[in-house]
Amino acid sequence: MRLTPCHGVFAYVANYSSDSISVIDTKTNTVTTAIPVDDGPVYLAVKRDGSRAYVTNFDANSVSVVDLGTNTVLKTLTQNDGIGQRPYGVALTPDGSRAIVANQQSGSVSIIDTGKNVVIKTLTGDDGVGTDPSLVAVTPDGSHAYITNQGSSNVTVISIRKAAVTGVITEGIGDFPYGVAITPDGSRAYITKATRTQSSVSIIDTRRNTVIRTLTSSDGIGDLPLGLALTPDGSHAYIVNRNSDSVTVLRTRDDRVVKTLTTDDGIGDEPIDVAITPDGSRVYVTNQVSGSVTVINARNNRHIETITSGIGGSPFGVALGGGHGMPHIG
Repeated sequence: MRLTPCHGVFAYVANYSSDSISVIDTKTNTVTTAIPVDDGPVYLAVKRDGSRAYVTNFDANSVSVVDLGTNTVLKTLTQNDGIGQRPYGVALTPDGSRAIVANQQSGSVSIIDTGKNVVIKTLTGDDGVGTDPSLVAVTPDGSHAYITNQGSSNVTVISIRKAAVTGVITEGIGDFPYGVAITPDGSRAYITKATRTQSSVSIIDTRRNTVIRTLTSSDGIGDLPLGLALTPDGSHAYIVNRNSDSVTVLRTRDDRVVKTLTTDDGIGDEPIDVAITPDGSRVYVTNQVSGSVTVINARNNRHIETITSGIGGSPFGVALGGGHGMPHIG
C-alpha cells in the first residue's frame, strides 16, 4: 500500500532537558526548527488549524503560548496568572476556545480562555480534583474533560461549560492512572496505569462514567504503559510501554492486542508519548532516553524511519497540528 504524506501537518515535540519544541514537517520527517520555551517543557496541545500551541513547562511552573505561524512565544502564563505548581498535562477543546491544564504539585486544574490567553478558573481539591493530576483528554463535543490523578488513583470529570467538577471515577481505576484518550464518538475513555506489580489499561463507559473492562499483561499490555493515542476513526489505540520499549496496538472493536512493536520495529529506549496524524496514516513516538522520534506506518505497522537530527534532549510529549481532523492532545 502506498503511503501518502500528510501535507501541511507538523509534529511538535517537547524537549524536556533542552527547553525547546522541535517542529517536524511530516511530509519529509525532518525537523525544520526548534522553538525556545520556558524551563522543562513536558506536554503540549495544538489547535487543530495549527495556529497555536500550549506548552506546559514543568520546571518553570508556566504555560507557553506559541504562535506556530512565526514559531515564537506569544505569551507565558505563570503562577501569577493562575497556573499552578508543576503544570503537566494539557488539552484543548475541539473549537480551540479553552485549554485545560493539570497542575501536578498543586493538585489543581487551570482553565484558560485562549481568545484572551487568561486563566478564567482554577479548580482545586476542594472542588473535586484529585492528588497529582497528570494527563487530560477532552470529549469530541468539547463538553467534558477527563483528568487522571496518579496520587489519588482516580479520574476527575469536569464540565468545561460550567467550569466545575461533575464526577470522580474511582471504582475499577486502580493505582497510578496516567494516560487518557477518548474515542472519536465520545463513548469510551482509555486509561493507562502502571505499578511495580501490574501494568494495565482500563476502559471507561463515558455515558455512565464506570469502568467496563481492564486489560493487563496477560492481554498483551506492555510494561509501564504511559502515553496513548487513538486513530482518527477510533479503530485502534497505540499505547507506549516505557519499561518494555514497546508500543501496543489495540483493536478497539473487541479490545484485542493485534500487534506489539518493539525495538526490532524501530521503537527506541523508554518511549513516553505517541501521536497520530489527522489522516491516520502515521504514528509518531517519542523515545525519551534515545533522544529520538520513531515514525510508524499505521496502515501496516511498519517502521518508516527514526528521527534524531534536530530532536532535543529528553523528548517528552508530542502533538500534531495542521491539515484536517482532530490532533492528538497530551
